[in-house]
Amino acid sequence: MKKLAIALMVAVMAIVLLAGCQPARVYKDGVFTAFSDATDRGYMEVEITIKNDKITVAHVHGYDGLGLEKPETYRHQPFLTAKAELPKRIVAANSWDIDLVSGATTSSNQVRMATLRALQKARVTPTTAAQFFDGTYMAISDRGERGWGIAWVTIGNDKITNVVFHETTAARDAAGAVIPNQFIRKNVDAASPDFYQFAPYHEARIELPKRFVAANSATVDAFTGATGTSTNVIAAVTRAIEMAKRR
Repeated sequence: MKKLAIALMVAVMAIVLLAGCQPARVYKDGVFTAFSDATDRGYMEVEITIKNDKITVAHVHGYDGLGLEKPETYRHQPFLTAKAELPKRIVAANSWDIDLVSGATTSSNQVRMATLRALQKARVTPTTAAQFFDGTYMAISDRGERGWGIAWVTIGNDKITNVVFHETTAARDAAGAVIPNQFIRKNVDAASPDFYQFAPYHEARIELPKRFVAANSATVDAFTGATGTSTNVIAAVTRAIEMAKRR
């Protein structure tokens, strides 16, 4: 009995010592989503699944200049190649630091950035107390029959430093008829600079960004005469801020 007790004690001590020698976990298990910086041509979203400090699954989504997800029929083949190939590279490398896909340099770099941010969100011990990633984030309001709002929100040191927004409107043919399911940005994609002449909209595009920066928040007063525009941009800015969160 005495020998058995000693043997059990030795086994327990060995287990404790072995556990103590295990390296500390770097990442939490779970699913983590992050976004790249955005340009006027869109951005990339990456979702990774982590188990025991390993990336086991990765998914990539790309969004265009209207804030809509690029479909499998997207006309630029290198983008589709990148969308299919980069998740495999992320898993194989267990890292954001992967090779780019030829012909899709911008998309590849955006995927790298979004993956790095997802890994930072997954860390057991954060490397910073900041609430947000520095960068420019793009989001849209709910889509309606008449269009939707698009906002680009720039954040630095946990502060909103700039906001740019546009609204979309239905595209029209040469005769002025609405083209079904096609939208353009007001005064950006139209041929004439006088395409959209509603003055309060243009005034709101100047004034509302100032309010977001001053408040460091999406909670601001609507612009008089442009209530619908204000509602759209507030919704889009709210979503962009959410996308920038580190946790």
